[in-house]
Amino acid sequence: MAPPLSFDVVNDFEPISLIADCPMGLFGRATLPPKNLAELIVWLKENPGKAATPCRSGPGLCRDGEGPMGGGAGYVFDRVASLDFTPRFGMALWAPRGTPKEIIAKIDASVIEALADPAAHQRFIELG
Repeated sequence: MAPPLSFDVVNDFEPISLIADCPMGLFGRATLPPKNLAELIVWLKENPGKAATPCRSGPGLCRDGEGPMGGGAGYVFDRVASLDFTPRFGMALWAPRGTPKEIIAKIDASVIEALADPAAHQRFIELG
């Protein structure tokens, strides 16, 4: 169990700027029996512990050193109709609650300017 936090994540911070908004996806080798998300859920329940290779974002790279997945099957969530939401994760900057609005606006403007730079945009693409 994680130790208690000395702050309230929801109430002690306010947003400055969204840096990235990314869809979540699942990818696996083409030799895996499931060929879609519904089949994958059934397969995972029937085969506990057999799908334990975590991967990071990027052009098909795995942490376990296997390199590019090549020929893999994949599913990037657009929308989970039964749950009525789109799984995504984001990266953002936050400030302590009470930070002056003009400071938040200045940092936000700087982030927007930096992210508009074509070289920064290209680097994000390269990193996946």
